[in-house]
Amino acid sequence: MDLLEELAGRLGALGVSLGEADGPGLAGALERAEQHIKNHCNLSRVPEALKWAWIDLAAADYLWARGAAAGEKGEEGAGAFERAVKSVQEGDTTVTFLTREEGGTTPEARLEGLVSQLREGALEQLLPFRRLKW
Repeated sequence: MDLLEELAGRLGALGVSLGEADGPGLAGALERAEQHIKNHCNLSRVPEALKWAWIDLAAADYLWARGAAAGEKGEEGAGAFERAVKSVQEGDTTVTFLTREEGGTTPEARLEGLVSQLREGALEQLLPFRRLKW
């Protein structure tokens, strides 16, 4: 199985539905993740042992880009972010939003958490592969 299929499988396991139009975005995410690993570790190629770190970095990049693009377009779904409203008062217009402590986890916050978890886990795996640059 090639990396593109592995990435699609990883995103599918995270509950992301993909279509034919997502192919270029996935390929771009894999290329950016590969370049990040090479630059971070000062390597000319990505070792086989970093395959899953590569896939997780690409998944984080793809999810972040997809969420940002959908949020900018004002679309419903994975990237459309709304803040959880605690109360609305109409006279003189007051809107109070829930905080995270009050259970106000928004789709944006959940996406940020997932992306952060994917990135941090992958970056920890890169540490033993770093080489000094002279």
